[in-house]
Amino acid sequence: MNVYELTKAKRDGQRLTQEQIEFLVDGFTQGTIPDYQFSAFLMAVYFQGMDSQEITALTMAMMNSGKVFDLSDIPGPKIDKHSTGGVGDKVSLILAPLVAACGVKVPMVSGRGLGHTGGTLDKLEAIPGFRTDLTFARFRKNLKDVGVAMMGQTSELAPADRKMYALRDVTATVDSIPLIAASIMSKKLAEGIDGLVLDVKTGNGAFMTRLADARRLARTMIAIGGSRGGSPARKSGTVPGQRTTAGTVPGFRGENSGTVPRMGKKVSALITRMDQPLGRATGNAVEVVETIEALKGECPDDLKTVTLALGQEMLMMGLGISRREGLNRLSSAWDDGSALERFRMMVRAQGGDERVIADCSRLPQARFRIPVKSRHSGFLSRIDTLRIGMLAVRLGAGRMRTDDKIDPAVGFRFLRKLGDVAGRGDVLAEVLANDRLLGKQVAAELAECYTLGAVKPRRQGMIVERIG
Repeated sequence: MNVYELTKAKRDGQRLTQEQIEFLVDGFTQGTIPDYQFSAFLMAVYFQGMDSQEITALTMAMMNSGKVFDLSDIPGPKIDKHSTGGVGDKVSLILAPLVAACGVKVPMVSGRGLGHTGGTLDKLEAIPGFRTDLTFARFRKNLKDVGVAMMGQTSELAPADRKMYALRDVTATVDSIPLIAASIMSKKLAEGIDGLVLDVKTGNGAFMTRLADARRLARTMIAIGGSRGGSPARKSGTVPGQRTTAGTVPGFRGENSGTVPRMGKKVSALITRMDQPLGRATGNAVEVVETIEALKGECPDDLKTVTLALGQEMLMMGLGISRREGLNRLSSAWDDGSALERFRMMVRAQGGDERVIADCSRLPQARFRIPVKSRHSGFLSRIDTLRIGMLAVRLGAGRMRTDDKIDPAVGFRFLRKLGDVAGRGDVLAEVLANDRLLGKQVAAELAECYTLGAVKPRRQGMIVERIG
């Protein structure tokens, strides 16, 4: 096969076969296809898109570029959760031990923060000694003994995704639904899970700001993971493809009648709102503090709503129980301390200092707390969540490039949420900084992220809809 001809075919809107996509992915992963040629292919996908057959083939090729975990000998259902990312999203830290306390195994391969979205691994590593670079053997042992294990992507797990993501980052092809979906699902399906619950966020702090785009991404990922069987891959060669895209999302061309063999996994999705930071903290150590406080019973309403809704999906999927029964079990595990104890067990099993649970001062502490004061009076009617996420990066809580260093101690604490009333000079938030001058500069800009009005905004539910 010829890389040039395949790139040209995709550029012209033609459909590639499973064999052709495997050739491209394998060649790029092994280094026989150079970056400049694969960049052209990614750009062709960005503009011309892929149909469901091509997206599934791409996912399978990326998944099979490395090892696929086999967890079948570990008793019990294995269900994971994935979030498309947001500001203040520490749901996984609460949800994973909570669901494990209810009898579902939670194998979770998580990522680091990039851009305005935080990363689960960065938050966990704010706990002194906590290891996320687990071997597969340790991952399996923790999953079996504790019921939950959280680790980072290894060099053996979907290596094609690691190389492709780095190239997407520098070629402006990150926001393509086929590439997003294949990236997420190749890693998750390589975990050896039985099912996956997706938290697809929408709003001004989400990657998918438009609801229609969030729906398309959710449906694409569900189609990859959920379907069984289908017709075999076609022989080498291309057939004309549609050239129009659905909506404004780069790269989605809708369903087609043919399918390649798929994964047969249970997959569902919740679309959740991200129009303000989730909970009352953004950062790393400060989000661990909020996690511990939440598991002890002091959890902000929005954070608890999203956590319980995702937990219900995971228990329904793993145990076959009703939504109501799932809520009852989750509430009991939360209230009786079982979820907190499971969190403690996970921290201990992964080398972390479990004393932080009783004494949060053992976590990294920022030197300065700088108040962010309201410049007007009224009801808090809008929050520029994306800008808040980028300010957190500027402060040192996140990264713009994968090799950037972060400061685990810095971040924000939010004292008021959408709909709350504030007077001129009231404190809206706090900046936690290790550089006083930078902290003051960020605090001044953070104040600009809040819009206050005379009319109280209508309260909107956190769960927009369920798909799957």
